[in-house]
Amino acid sequence: MKPVSLKVAVPNALLFIRDARIAEVPDVDYGDGSSVWSIPTCVVITCLIDSEGETDITVGNTSEVKPSNKLLFDGTLETPSRKLILEIVPDEKILEVSVPFATNRIRIWTDGHHRLAEKVVIGIG
Repeated sequence: MKPVSLKVAVPNALLFIRDARIAEVPDVDYGDGSSVWSIPTCVVITCLIDSEGETDITVGNTSEVKPSNKLLFDGTLETPSRKLILEIVPDEKILEVSVPFATNRIRIWTDGHHRLAEKVVIGIG
């Protein structure tokens, strides 16, 4: 997969990364001090809130993307549809990419600004 980059204003500063057919998302609890929440089919991360500007998002094979300086998430994501989507609010898709397997390793890097990340890099594989 060739890397894809886009800039987008993210309402509520939440980016959803999930299987295209499974709409279940993790509970987000800002009070726990985290900036990432996950379930087997979805990862939610915080990024720059839309009123502060756009977030630069890159998605591609891990071997072809240039990671930012802070590894935020390293795990697997179940993608039985073999389609991964990015949403800025539930049901508002900004990108859909094909993935090679029904379960894929996903790594997410940010520019190091946990809750206000201006740059997010998502590596698949």
